Amino acid sequence: MNGIDLEQKFRKSSIRLDKNLASFYSALSAVLIFLLSYNILRSYKDSLFMAFIFAFGTLMFSCVSRGLWQHNATILLYSIVIIALRKDNNKWTVYAISPLVFSYLVRPTSLLPILVLLPILIYSNRSRWLIIIAQLILIASMFLCINYSLFNTWNHPYYDFTKISHMKHFWEASIGNLLSPSRGLFIYSPIFLFSFLGIYFKYKVEKLRAFELGMIFIIFIHWISISKNENWWGGHSYGYRLFSDMIPFLSYFYIFFWKYNSIKLFKYIFYISIFISIAINSIGAIRIESYLWNVTPNNIDTNPSRNWDWKDPPFLR
Repeated sequence: MNGIDLEQKFRKSSIRLDKNLASFYSALSAVLIFLLSYNILRSYKDSLFMAFIFAFGTLMFSCVSRGLWQHNATILLYSIVIIALRKDNNKWTVYAISPLVFSYLVRPTSLLPILVLLPILIYSNRSRWLIIIAQLILIASMFLCINYSLFNTWNHPYYDFTKISHMKHFWEASIGNLLSPSRGLFIYSPIFLFSFLGIYFKYKVEKLRAFELGMIFIIFIHWISISKNENWWGGHSYGYRLFSDMIPFLSYFYIFFWKYNSIKLFKYIFYISIFISIAINSIGAIRIESYLWNVTPNNIDTNPSRNWDWKDPPFLR
């Protein structure tokens, strides 16, 4: 009996530690989004507002901060990368490659941002390209050596791309990742619709810089890659978990909507979308029933058609 009690106590402590670490990563990411916003807006009030949306109007609140996922670290690392890229030719920009490469160690899909942003980093820092390559080689060598010492292979099978090579349900998944009642990006965070308006405003007023074009392409290819995942809904979770790695990139662009929008109607719709985003993600953060949706009335992994059931979405549990 004592052994069972001890095991249960350990499990509870482990769950508590996971949640505390997840909350810490999420809070730190929100601080970085505040700093990024201030770099763009030069207003503490507006920057706090942007960080508030990031923290409570996205899956950061309902899913990412609820447990220790890979997404916690990936989002944090991407936020660091964006801040470094904003510095342009600042002496610290060359070190953006380190968190970018580490994000691949955390989650294999981060290879895509590396392939897109690495050439941009090298080109914009041509006089210091050796520093960038040296970091890449150092981290990659460490990764390969650890793999070989632990698994007797240079590349662990988890890091292959067979999971995102399925085309059977591609069209259903590509729409589902955006609009399904269980996993749709724009259903759970309609605020991100304004990210695309932000891209337009940024292009019209400031023009888009190379790394920003890269970020837009990253969002697109990430959407394509997760839609080629046979388990495109991401198993037992809440909302657009597989899309959640893109939260920092999407958040970056809605900041520019806030900065440049002068149309009152857009502003009112923006506020409404914030309210809906926070309401839906609050349900995921607070109500355990929204997660039990994954197994009741039956398992989502064995009955994926439930992803399209508008009569019983997770956020109405």
